[in-house]
Amino acid sequence: MNRDFINRDFLCKNNKYIVWIEYSVIFIFFLLLFSFSRKCIGTDDVNFSNQIKVLGYFPWLAGRYFGWSGRVFSDAVTGIFLFVPIPIWAAFNSFLFCLLIFSLTEIVFGSHSINKDTIVLSVFFYIPLGIFVDSASWIVGSFNYLWVTSLGVYSLTYLKNEYLGKTSKRRIIYLIFAFFACLGTEQLALVLACLSFISIITFYIRKESININLISYFVSCFVPLVISVLSPGDSRRRVLDSHRWYKNFLSESITEKIKIGFNWEISNLFKLVLPLSLVLLIIFIYEAFRKESIKKIDFSINLAIFFLIFLTINLLKIKNIDFNNYFQYPLNNHHLIFLLILYGLFFFAVLNRTANNKKIVMLTFLASILSAALLYFSPTIFASGARTYWISWICLVFIFVQVLSDIKLVNARSLFLLSIYPLSNLMLYAYWLISQGFIPHTLW
Repeated sequence: MNRDFINRDFLCKNNKYIVWIEYSVIFIFFLLLFSFSRKCIGTDDVNFSNQIKVLGYFPWLAGRYFGWSGRVFSDAVTGIFLFVPIPIWAAFNSFLFCLLIFSLTEIVFGSHSINKDTIVLSVFFYIPLGIFVDSASWIVGSFNYLWVTSLGVYSLTYLKNEYLGKTSKRRIIYLIFAFFACLGTEQLALVLACLSFISIITFYIRKESININLISYFVSCFVPLVISVLSPGDSRRRVLDSHRWYKNFLSESITEKIKIGFNWEISNLFKLVLPLSLVLLIIFIYEAFRKESIKKIDFSINLAIFFLIFLTINLLKIKNIDFNNYFQYPLNNHHLIFLLILYGLFFFAVLNRTANNKKIVMLTFLASILSAALLYFSPTIFASGARTYWISWICLVFIFVQVLSDIKLVNARSLFLLSIYPLSNLMLYAYWLISQGFIPHTLW
């Protein structure tokens, strides 16, 4: 990426002030939007409120852990914020969304400018609206996904600094954030615990020494993961949910669960990355032709052009595409399997062009797959809906921003092209929220 471009801010030479102004605008915009959310009859917003009124806060919290779920922190927050006015929840929600964007920018770039933050925000809003609605805009969903993810990603800035040998202030704050984040959702806890464990191993190989701070971060992630996974309510919930959502779940073999889960994940993963991949391809080809003569175009660019042509032809030929049924019987859908393989080849070809961070990108891509793979062994795999891909999407945002940074493609024109789809996506979300009123589970 053009370093002069990403470090340059519009209107003001003082990056510090313009970034604060930028985040203030983002905060106010989402505060207004989230204020249109409401508690819907029949959803957990209303059901949990009624349960807490009858049982009381602490008995309800204990009942959740011993009878249903190990998400202690998310449930603790739920029991408090369900009873505050929606504008107050919207203010906290907006702040934590800003913290998420801030932390992703910090991890990839190490500093902030309006261009850097705009790149991260643009890539983020390629998100399918169903995921955003159920994970960030739905009140109970935000406690389980947006809030804990924001704390977890912010704590990763500490992991990055410690791995690079930089001194971090407020160390205890980062560890507390990591602990509570991992006590909020198992998918996030698994990703953070694995990343911290890998960082300990690679740091020891590289430096031939043990970093106590990395170990303390791993402990802060692993302990709450164990607390969540070993909750007494988990086994009870598995039995009840299998009768309700997936009647053959308890009788199916592990192999069958993996096969069904893999088909489910691949179909949805392809749907997740399709719009962003298409725009990234266009930017990639445009910049490659602009910087290199046609005679010097390498294998990666040829592959990108071929993929773009093939994808365009398929989208023009196939109407009413149902991605959820694409991989029901993968061996019989040869052109779709070929498309998936081609996308994978393009991804690795682009990755091969990057000068740095290949291992980090690959590990994050693996994390995006494994975070959703937990649902292979859950009877709610087909019932949980779009929010199950929230953690995967955060990983994919990091990957695409990192690739854009490493291959040095983005300039003002490319940033404009990159921003068209997310701006339209965001406006569609705003229109839906304001005109029709908030209803969870309706946009996936």
